[in-house]
Amino acid sequence: MGLLAWLFPSDDDRMDKAESLLAEGNYNDARLEVEGLAQPRAGQLRHLAMEGLKSRNCDEAIACANAGDYERAAEHLALAVEFSGGQADAEIRGARRTVRELRTEGARPKRTVGVTNNPFGAPASDVIEGAGGPPPDVQDDLYSLPPDDPRLRFALLLERYPDDLRARMIALGPEFATAVLATEDGTPAHAVEVLGRFAGKDPIVRFERARAAQLAGQSATTEEDLLAFYSAEGRHRTIAGQHTAVMLASAYASAGRLNEALAALETALAEEPKEAALLINKALVLERLGQLPKADELARHIVQHHPRSMLMYKLMARCRIKADKRNEATQVLEAGLKTNCTSGRCGSLPFDVESGRMLAQIYLEDRFQLKRADELLLRLKRNIQKPGWFDAYLLALKARNGDDPRMHEMVRALSGRLQRGDPRAGLLRKAFPGLIN
Repeated sequence: MGLLAWLFPSDDDRMDKAESLLAEGNYNDARLEVEGLAQPRAGQLRHLAMEGLKSRNCDEAIACANAGDYERAAEHLALAVEFSGGQADAEIRGARRTVRELRTEGARPKRTVGVTNNPFGAPASDVIEGAGGPPPDVQDDLYSLPPDDPRLRFALLLERYPDDLRARMIALGPEFATAVLATEDGTPAHAVEVLGRFAGKDPIVRFERARAAQLAGQSATTEEDLLAFYSAEGRHRTIAGQHTAVMLASAYASAGRLNEALAALETALAEEPKEAALLINKALVLERLGQLPKADELARHIVQHHPRSMLMYKLMARCRIKADKRNEATQVLEAGLKTNCTSGRCGSLPFDVESGRMLAQIYLEDRFQLKRADELLLRLKRNIQKPGWFDAYLLALKARNGDDPRMHEMVRALSGRLQRGDPRAGLLRKAFPGLIN
């Protein structure tokens, strides 16, 4: 399939691509490639992709357990069940047994949470596993529950919380737990309403309501609850992968209060000066404030300690483009792609599409490193499921640079898809002077 056909692939093109992706072990992209297709061949390809995803998650669960990360192992097992259609087949049951055995053999002390206070009324034997775990039959019973069973789902959720918060969460009872799961189920506004009944019982409720309010776009409630949580706990905390100072800064930023967002992050950094989430978000806020040299310098500091933070490479590139340092922008983008994934087949670190687009745009617009630009276009073609306007713009630039007669038709098509006042029209005028009004 050529680059132009990539923009408008036929069903056969999509199935051919899915077959190639399966051969490479790229199961998720193969699944997405045949999404919405009803042909029998597409159904077979979809089944193979789902089987591959199930097996990969079983393997990842065992790898995580070997590394002592039982929380991630449980997440991968849940994904494996999901990809197998909600049923635990022999492969999944075998992976569960292996994870359980690795956990039982672990050297860390045992702990159990919620043996008698299960908010869903499960028998006392339904223990939520800790580092050591319950007896094997209890583990099998818990993980054999359907993926949507609230006991299993709340148990998996609690595994992501600090030890001192788990018992407090369970003690709040079944209605609280159901409200927390409502956030996970995509109904955060309902969760905000229900959690309001518990607001005075424990500061953890304020965190949960803030999390739900943030997802519901209620920045005022998010701010109020996070400040109340911070006041009660005496510090910001990382809970279930979210830092409360980052959440607060996000609420301020959503309201356009960028200086307050920066102050919230700096307050937390005074206690945790090396916390990556705080540093990364500070750099992003500095960029939005227009403090580009400071944002660039902080991002450079971050990648020295966290070299796989592609977000920071892209931030540095944006700052340098705005400062008309386009060559320096390409250097940092190339460094980021090389550090993270030279081949584009790096497992959990796939080719970064946004970086590839930025880099290809500079090379093509400036008529520089055109061979490298062609490599990037091919890489983008392999990694973008549904190409859009900007991808067509890059191909029009390639046509311009190669004196391709189809360029005029491509530019007209790009221009015709824009409404009056669209800033992309300026991009076209600069790259193709005289071709559009």
